[in-house]
Amino acid sequence: ATEISYRMLDATRRSTLRHANRILPIKVETSPYQPIANGVADVLLSMYVADMLSPHGLRALINEAHRILRPGGTLCLATMYPGRKSTIIEKAWNCLYNLDPRVVGGSRPVRVELSLSERCWNQLNIERISGYGLTTGIVTACRRHSDIRE
Repeated sequence: ATEISYRMLDATRRSTLRHANRILPIKVETSPYQPIANGVADVLLSMYVADMLSPHGLRALINEAHRILRPGGTLCLATMYPGRKSTIIEKAWNCLYNLDPRVVGGSRPVRVELSLSERCWNQLNIERISGYGLTTGIVTACRRHSDIRE
């Protein structure tokens, strides 16, 4: 599980205590690289972190997920996502983000699947859940068995 703030990291640690031997909450800072061995994780779950990262930061997170996941492992990214039809709320959110990202907590709708290379990931699935004028995208992909990287 990835988190961007220490407060959320602590909450994740507390809520996953009984699964501590299987879940490792990690803090994503300016560098997403973690002291975790290559190919050891079955799943990497990131909830509302990708929408706060720069395009470079998102690409680095995905590269790190590829390194940490075993071949066939699953990457799951839940993030703010562009709706099928842009609503006035989504348009206002984007305007506020463009003026000052801090006003909307630094997050904005982002299509994370555009950062997933077909050479590294397969079985891509995108599910959209919309409510109150905003959309959450749940993007899952499996790490390919091949080690071909961009």
